[in-house]
Amino acid sequence: DNGYGDNPFVLKDGQGHQVSGVERSINTFESETYLLESTGPVKLALPLKGSLAGLLDGQLIVSIDEDWTPDDSTQTYVKGSALSLDLKATEKDPVHLKPTVIFSPTATEFQQGIDTTKNYLLLSTLDNVQGRVYVYTHNHDGKWTRKRLPVEDNSTVSIVSASATDDRFFLTVYGFLTPPSILLGNAADGALSL
Repeated sequence: DNGYGDNPFVLKDGQGHQVSGVERSINTFESETYLLESTGPVKLALPLKGSLAGLLDGQLIVSIDEDWTPDDSTQTYVKGSALSLDLKATEKDPVHLKPTVIFSPTATEFQQGIDTTKNYLLLSTLDNVQGRVYVYTHNHDGKWTRKRLPVEDNSTVSIVSASATDDRFFLTVYGFLTPPSILLGNAADGALSL
């Protein structure tokens, strides 16, 4: 026992996919991720400072906190990226992972939080110290497209929770001149209401 413990998880998406696994802590900042298959646990070749953030449309959502070059790849994914892995391909070959970029940080914008609704991915960022929230759609070609939600400038924004059975979610929003508020959003149409 390393004193940090193991964290079992079950991820389900709105399209009927499901995966079970265990995140094994190595230390405060690093962990190994295992999928539980019928033959036993299978270690994913994720970076030690990477973690699963959800499952959507058969895609494992991964957040990485260190630069990562997957085995048999020449592409390096930068720290702070959000990536997706096809669940079927990952179960078939957990070593040679083939990520798709959802979000990659820039010199001015970086990731704050990730959550999923039934059909969409939510991602919050800070862009030049401006709180932003985006709704991402997984397209038939395997790529991700995003739409920015109409959150006021000069606000701090956090994703509070998201529904797995529909596309609604809650945000907290506050600014210098506005008190903390909770907004109910709908990822399907981008509507936000107090």
